[in-house]
Amino acid sequence: MGEEKITNQFAANDQVVCQTFNVAEGVSYNVSNTFYWRLVMSRGRETIDGTDYHYVLLSGSDCEENSGIPKEGDKIVTLGNRNTSDRQNAIVLSAYNSEFLDKGIKAPSIVQYYGINDYNLSTHRLNIISKNLNEFHGNFKIATGEDLDDVLNTPSYRISVDTLSISVSKDDVISTSSITAQLLQDIRGTITYLTKVPSGYSFRYLRDGVVITTYNANATIRAFTNFTKANKNLGCQLLKGENVVDAITIPIIPDGKDGQDG
Repeated sequence: MGEEKITNQFAANDQVVCQTFNVAEGVSYNVSNTFYWRLVMSRGRETIDGTDYHYVLLSGSDCEENSGIPKEGDKIVTLGNRNTSDRQNAIVLSAYNSEFLDKGIKAPSIVQYYGINDYNLSTHRLNIISKNLNEFHGNFKIATGEDLDDVLNTPSYRISVDTLSISVSKDDVISTSSITAQLLQDIRGTITYLTKVPSGYSFRYLRDGVVITTYNANATIRAFTNFTKANKNLGCQLLKGENVVDAITIPIIPDGKDGQDG
């Protein structure tokens, strides 16, 4: 029989598809575009006139409802299998739309399918890049190597204060004698107000740029009262380790007195 050049990689219970797009129908006699998606009943090999041939036997009834009739010269590929999961996956690249297979996807498209064990391709979509739909499933890594879900589920924090400025009237009356700070925790858009410093963080009050009070992890943040109308500004800082992750400056603004600018 000589050296075997190719092997028959089809298997029983495969679903094979044939589809052509480029025939100019009506120009050539008895020629048209072809589509069928049929079940492989068996495969085999036989010798005819001294030449070995591989073949597959396709079902005449187990097929996609729009399937045509196979003919000589058709090119077929596997698209699913009834019971072998390793043969139920596919990646389909489309430069233009098809009236068969997954009609809900609009070209240009790249679609991953899994678990293909019937003739309804749309129910086996996994990851989709297309004109009308982009959808992804699985585990995703960002540039730092971190898992995207871990990043999205990691809370972020920012400072909230009960006043953004303090005024001193021309009669030397200060508008407030204390400021109160809280932390806003954000996990995927869900906001929670915290009065305690989260683990791994610290919080501090500043007066005219100098740190006055520091709260470490799990400490309750109290109102800050250690300032006077003579100060120029107050500040709040949230730190993770040595890095400032959020900060607010609260100016103390004197009004003008008679004959003097504010």
